[in-house]
Amino acid sequence: MLLLTGDFVESRTSNVSGLGSAIYYTLIPNASTEPGAGMILARAPYVLSESGSGDDVLDGSLAKIQRGATSGLRSSASGSLPTDVYAPPRTLQQVENWWMVLDFGISNLDIEWTDGDLTSDEDEIAWYGSMSKSRYSGVTSGSAFTWEARDVGLWPKAIKVTFDMTIDDPQLATERRQQTCQYICEIVH
Repeated sequence: MLLLTGDFVESRTSNVSGLGSAIYYTLIPNASTEPGAGMILARAPYVLSESGSGDDVLDGSLAKIQRGATSGLRSSASGSLPTDVYAPPRTLQQVENWWMVLDFGISNLDIEWTDGDLTSDEDEIAWYGSMSKSRYSGVTSGSAFTWEARDVGLWPKAIKVTFDMTIDDPQLATERRQQTCQYICEIVH
């Protein structure tokens, strides 16, 4: 999931600042081979800037995004992620890449959205993943959705993030070592 914002932001790795940021939520491989290490749930924030560079700077600007130039941002963010992240870290060198780690031991990440409609039996909120309803064809590109300012009437009402987490902690009861976590975030516009 890639979120683009229009705030002022400064790079944490260089002296670059920009008007606009990209926040990338994804699963990345864990370099650790410890039991239960699993995948890493990452939150990688980037500065959008047309000048300057840094580990957390992507080539782009808020003005370009407002004109619809968002292609390539997801692959740029993905390509900028470090490949040697150890979770849990065991050395100070391994701690260096922890700026983006939300948690580890993760599997089955699922990100869904809702427009507030109910299911066909009208007893639950309808959630959508890569499936698109016909009225959302303007914000769909393959299995990716791009909700822009001009489409504010089509923005989701909420986003739901669900994942399984394994906690390899002998102090926990066996049945509590595997948990399904779910977060629902309301979108206010």
